[in-house]
Amino acid sequence: MILRIGKVLRAKGLKGELVGQFLFSRIMPGVGDDLFFEKSVIFSVEKSTNIKNFFGPYKVEKIKFYKWSKNSFKKYIIKLKDVNDLNTTTLLTNTFIGKEIDLLPKNVFLVSELKKCELYDDKNNFIGKVVDVVENKNYYALLVVKKNNSEEIFIPFVKDVIEKIDLVHKKISLKNVDGILEQ
Repeated sequence: MILRIGKVLRAKGLKGELVGQFLFSRIMPGVGDDLFFEKSVIFSVEKSTNIKNFFGPYKVEKIKFYKWSKNSFKKYIIKLKDVNDLNTTTLLTNTFIGKEIDLLPKNVFLVSELKKCELYDDKNNFIGKVVDVVENKNYYALLVVKKNNSEEIFIPFVKDVIEKIDLVHKKISLKNVDGILEQ
């Protein structure tokens, strides 16, 4: 299956660089992005979301953080191997980045899968349902959890707070962290 992992937003500069954003969150920042995106493909999508045209596959030569977008997504500068001019990168604008994948790497999670989960404390008491995942400028994500009383709380999506993520049972367990639920 080809997993849509990002979108090419625009060309940057004359040397074949692209600006893109990626459609996932992870619990451990710093995992080698270039390794995960190696052998990615670039493709365009019809309105019916069927894959229309493939460009590539390309090997990601270099990827680095660029800046935050207004909708709180991280933007990256991506350099693809053998793409060295503005004309080629302009053709790739508004296409998607996909990867042939069977399983996601450890500690990489799709936001759409996290939004299906429920949050439990360290004693297995139900806290609420995950309704969103937002990135903040401190390089980690926050789980937005709606409690039974409709109150929303924010839980840092970091390994110091999250004990276990079980996507099969749609359950996220917290560690015993003082004050994490007192907001």
